[in-house]
Formats: sequence, C-alpha cells, structure tokens
Amino acid sequence: YKTLDKDTFLDMNMSVVVPAWTSFVSYLIDQFGVKKFMSLYRQADGIKYAVPFEALFKKVYGNDFRKVDMDWRLFVMRYEPQGESTPMP
Repeated sequence: YKTLDKDTFLDMNMSVVVPAWTSFVSYLIDQFGVKKFMSLYRQADGIKYAVPFEALFKKVYGNDFRKVDMDWRLFVMRYEPQGESTPMP
C-alpha cells in the first residue's frame, strides 16, 4: 500500500493482489536479500507515483523494475514444487 493510494488498493481484488505481492516480495528477498528489500521498503514510504518508485528500485537493486518484474513472472510460470502438492479447493 506504500506505492498505491490506499483507497485504490482496497478497490482491487484482494484474492489476486495479496498473493501476487507476497510472491513478488518473496522473490525479491530470495534473489537479492532481505537487506535490499528492507532498504527499498524504508525509502519507498510516501512514494505515490511509478516514476520515482522505479528510480528508487533501480538505485537499490541495480536493475529496472520492469526487468525484475518480468523475471519474477517467468519464475512463477516455470515453478514446479518439489514433492506432491495438494490441489487447492
């Protein structure tokens, strides 16, 4: 909610937005470490527009947000859990 207006975020489909954001955050932490994520999180407080967020993201991660976002999406599409998985109801 730090980069979106709270009311806009609340109008979104939470059953999609929350798992997607959680997955993306987990990806960032796994790929780049928790220190970089926490740095981004702290510095992004109050940013409401994409351009300054993308500039900060590049400063912290050294990569364009769109590139990392696409890498995450490809990771999710190719993900194969180890062992048996339980189908969702």
